[in-house]
Amino acid sequence: MRIRPRFKLRFVDEDGEYVFGLGTLRLLAEIDRLGYVSAAARELGMSYPYALGHITIFEKRLCRSLAETN
Repeated sequence: MRIRPRFKLRFVDEDGEYVFGLGTLRLLAEIDRLGYVSAAARELGMSYPYALGHITIFEKRLCRSLAETN
């Protein structure tokens, strides 16, 4: 048997409420790399509406813009 560590990294606010995690960071990194939400969603195997909705939710939680729109 092989044992290895596994964990989830989550960022929470001062009340302990979930704000975002590694999935959001990966999505934002792909948007930065590829330049488009649609391309980043495709690269990560998610739909464009799901990715855009995900970003919108986290922007509201953080009270700031995470991605520029044209």
